[in-house]
Amino acid sequence: MFPKYSIRFCLFALISICSIYLQSCVISEVTTEFDSLINQPFPRSDFSISQTIDQKLEIVDQNIQTPIDMRPQLLDQQVQVQVVDMVVVDMQTIVDGWDVARLDTARNEPNFTEAEKALIFRMNQVRTNPSLFKTQFIEPMLNRYEGNVYVALNGDRYQTNEGPSAVRECINYLQTARAVDPLNPSQVLHQSAQAHARDSSMTGIVGHDSSNGTSFVDRLRSYLSANASFGENISYGLTDPLEIVMGFMVDDGVANRGHRDNIMRDVFRYAGSACDTHPTYRSLCVIDYANVPQ
Repeated sequence: MFPKYSIRFCLFALISICSIYLQSCVISEVTTEFDSLINQPFPRSDFSISQTIDQKLEIVDQNIQTPIDMRPQLLDQQVQVQVVDMVVVDMQTIVDGWDVARLDTARNEPNFTEAEKALIFRMNQVRTNPSLFKTQFIEPMLNRYEGNVYVALNGDRYQTNEGPSAVRECINYLQTARAVDPLNPSQVLHQSAQAHARDSSMTGIVGHDSSNGTSFVDRLRSYLSANASFGENISYGLTDPLEIVMGFMVDDGVANRGHRDNIMRDVFRYAGSACDTHPTYRSLCVIDYANVPQ
């Protein structure tokens, strides 16, 4: 027979080994999750909500979408892009039931590029008439899937997480979604978005915090009044404002559809958008939202 202390020692050793194994599983899972944010070329998003002392709602969200055939380039993280070619449609050609004059709120806004104005317009389309946006833009997306691979309007192919089921869920949402007022452009929010887009372009960072460690919350607070509620969406890899907004609305792979909520949130009445190049994902567009213009 083994002495009692030997049995206790063996049990303790067995428990220790099991504990180390379980901890290694958890660490491995977290590391895989982090790595997927940077390396895998399918849409990816992080979403968090925090309440401040005065109950302001602060929302952060991001979306990474990179064509399948860019996979080899992403692995070495050495892609350098000097010019971002954003797709812009002449607003005069957009009628089809849309009140362009009402929705193109940034049309005369100084400092906004045509692509940045178009982002505001496309978001106003879905905000003011969710059902028409569903019919004209979201439902046709179902015809551009090959399994779970989505073929964008420009021919780029994207490996998605949920496939057509996410589009169908968005269709159901838009069928009964309540229309809200259009977003108005804000020069202050444009400056905030532009600062982060430029920082991301120059340093290659991904996410909402600045390269110097400034948090998303502190960055937006430095531009807005103390009682402002604000949020942010970031899209990587897409160059068509319509595709960006459709992607936010479908929100593939994002369980709580955080991008969609930002766009459709009634409390947000102002927005600023900024697009730039990105050394890894070719392009990015930052959209900042708030309930006040400054």
